[in-house]
Amino acid sequence: MYKYFWLVLVFLTAIKTYSQTASQPLELPNFIIEGKEQIDVQVGTKQMPSFPTTLSRATMDSLIIVGKPRNYIVFPITFPNTIISKKFPDGFISGNIGSFLSANISAGYKTSFKEYEIYPFGELNFSKGHLENANYTKLRLGVQTDYLAPEKFYIFGGSKTTTFINFEYKNYKLYAISSPPDRNQINFEGKIVSTGHFEGFDFNTGAILYSTNQTGGGESLGENTIGGFLEIKNRTIYNNFGGRISLDLRSFENNSAPFFETYTYGEFISGNFKIVPELGFQFAKSSRGKNRPMVLIAAKGQIEINPQLALFAKISNKLQNYSFRDFLKRNPYLDDSISLDYANISELQTNIKYQPTKDLTIVLGANLSIYKRLPTFTVSNYGYFNIEYLDATIFSINAEGFWVNEIFGRISAIAKVTSSSQNSNKKDVPLTPLLNFRTDYSRNVFDNIRTGIFFEYVGERFADVENKFSLSNYKNLGFFVEYEPNSSLIFSCNIENLLNSNIVYWYGYKEWGFNFKLGLTYKF
Repeated sequence: MYKYFWLVLVFLTAIKTYSQTASQPLELPNFIIEGKEQIDVQVGTKQMPSFPTTLSRATMDSLIIVGKPRNYIVFPITFPNTIISKKFPDGFISGNIGSFLSANISAGYKTSFKEYEIYPFGELNFSKGHLENANYTKLRLGVQTDYLAPEKFYIFGGSKTTTFINFEYKNYKLYAISSPPDRNQINFEGKIVSTGHFEGFDFNTGAILYSTNQTGGGESLGENTIGGFLEIKNRTIYNNFGGRISLDLRSFENNSAPFFETYTYGEFISGNFKIVPELGFQFAKSSRGKNRPMVLIAAKGQIEINPQLALFAKISNKLQNYSFRDFLKRNPYLDDSISLDYANISELQTNIKYQPTKDLTIVLGANLSIYKRLPTFTVSNYGYFNIEYLDATIFSINAEGFWVNEIFGRISAIAKVTSSSQNSNKKDVPLTPLLNFRTDYSRNVFDNIRTGIFFEYVGERFADVENKFSLSNYKNLGFFVEYEPNSSLIFSCNIENLLNSNIVYWYGYKEWGFNFKLGLTYKF
C-alpha cells in the first residue's frame, strides 16, 4: 500500500509544478461548494453523527436528521452550512454557544497567491454533553485551492483544477456503556480534480487519497485508499457519448479491498424524449478475499409531456462502492470486528414531476430495490454495532415538494412510506421505518429578519437483524430566527426538540432533548 501512497504524492507534486508555470493572472470562477460532512450537524442536536438507516443512499435519504438539511428539492440553507459559498466574499468567523456547555467556532478566508485562489478553513466544536460521559471534541482543518490553466497549456488549457485537503479529529465516549471507553477518529482526505474541454471532448479527471483510523473501545481499525478516475464526454447536437474509468486501491486492516469500474454511456434525444443507456464492467474484492465481478447495466429515461409535467424512470444493476470511512461517518459506535464488502443492487425507480411555475414543484415517486449484501448496522453487544451484509428487498413510495410565495414565505415537505424485507427470514431491514415525514417553513418577517420552523416524524424501526430490539417513533419540532443588521453581521437563535421527545438513532444512545444555540457570524 505504501508504494501507492508515494505514487499519489508524486502525481500531486507533478500537477502543482506543471500548473505553476502559467504566467497570466488568474480569472477564477467561484469556489465550488464543499458541504460539511454529515457528521457536522447544525445546532446542539446530538453528541455525534447519527444516521439511523441502512447504508444505501436511497434508504439514507428516507430519514431526516435533526437540523441537517438533506438533498431535497428545496431546503432553506442558513449561513454557514457550507464551507465555501458566495455568501463569503472574502472570509468569515462564526461562533455559537448553547445547551450543555456546547460551543462551536469556525472560520475561513479567501485569498490569492500567484495564480491560485486559496481558501483555508477550520472548525472547533466541543460540548460537556447531555448525559454523563457524553462529552466530545471535534476539530477540522482544511484548505481548498482553485486554478484556471491558461490556454497555452496542451489539453489542460482553460481547465479548472481544484485541490481539496481536509483533516478531522474527533474524541468522544461510548456513553451507552457503563465506564465507557474513550474513542478517537482521525480522518485525512486529499483530492485533486481537473475539469476542462479539448478538441470537442469534455473531460473530468482526478486523484484521491484517504486515510481513516478508529482507536479506543476495542482494537484499532485503519483504512487507506488511493484512487483515480477519468471521464470523457463528446457533445453533439442531438446525442452525447462518453465513458468513465475509476479505480480505488483500498486497504482495510492490511487486507486489500479494491473497487474498479469502467463503463460507457450515450444520451439520445428525440423531441421531448431522452434516454441514457449505460454498459460497463465492475470488479471488487471484499476484505475477506471474496471476488465481486459484475456487469454494470443501466438505462435512464425522461419524457416531457408538457412544459409543466415530466416523467422519469431508471433501471439498473450494479455494485455500490463503500468504505470504512463511509461507515464510520454514519455510525461512530462500530465494534472492531467489521469487514468490508460491496452490495449488488438491482433497482427500478419512477418519478413524476409537476412544476407549473418556478415557485411550485411537486414530485411523486416509487422505488424498488433488490439487494445482495446490503450493508446494515445492527446491534452486536450493547453500545456496539456490527455491519451485517443482508439480501433484502426494499420498496418505497415518496412525495416531496416546495412552494415559494413572496408574502406567505417558503415551505417544503417530504414524506416516505417504506416496506422492507430480509430475504433470509422475512423480517424488517434494521433501522428502516415504515413512515417518515418532514416539513420546513421560513419567512422574512422584515428585510433583515428571517424566521423558520420545522417538524419531523420518524416511525418505529428495529435495531437488529432478528428484530429483537426496537426504537420508538419520535416527533421533533424546531424553530430559528436570524437577524442581519448589516451585510457583515448575522445574529441567530436556534431551538430544537421543543417537544422534548425521546429521540434515539442508535440503540442505547439517547439524543439531546430540548436544546438551544445562540450564534454570531461576522463576514469580512
